[in-house]
Amino acid sequence: MIMLASFTPLLLGGLLPALLFSASALAHQTSLLNGGTPASYLIVGGGAIALTGLSWQVTSPGTVAVPWPALFWSLVGGVLWAVANGTIAYVLERYASVSLAQLAPLINVNALLTSLLALGLFGASPSLAVEQLVGGAVLIGLGSLLVITA
Repeated sequence: MIMLASFTPLLLGGLLPALLFSASALAHQTSLLNGGTPASYLIVGGGAIALTGLSWQVTSPGTVAVPWPALFWSLVGGVLWAVANGTIAYVLERYASVSLAQLAPLINVNALLTSLLALGLFGASPSLAVEQLVGGAVLIGLGSLLVITA
């Protein structure tokens, strides 16, 4: 049971979001295939995100006022997310020679970049094997290159 407890945060914060991001990417492509545009995807998706965030805020126990620096960085993250998703939609809409299957490995290199940047900016958890993290990131990066050239 202790083993499961140690994996719970990884499942909730890693595997579940990975599955949801995959489903989101498929919904993104399906929206475009059904006549959606990058702008419509960002507007409707942004509205869904806002409603989800509002629901989370209202239903979270012990919710308190959020400091301005936290709101600022949330805004920065949201703008970056919107630009990233908008460029994906733009490419999928405009370039028939590129598919989501090709873009997905490149897009998901973001996880590797985030891992390495977070390691440098925020430091490593004492239990983290940094060599394994860097080695895995290199192997996944090489795998992504292999997949996009298929």
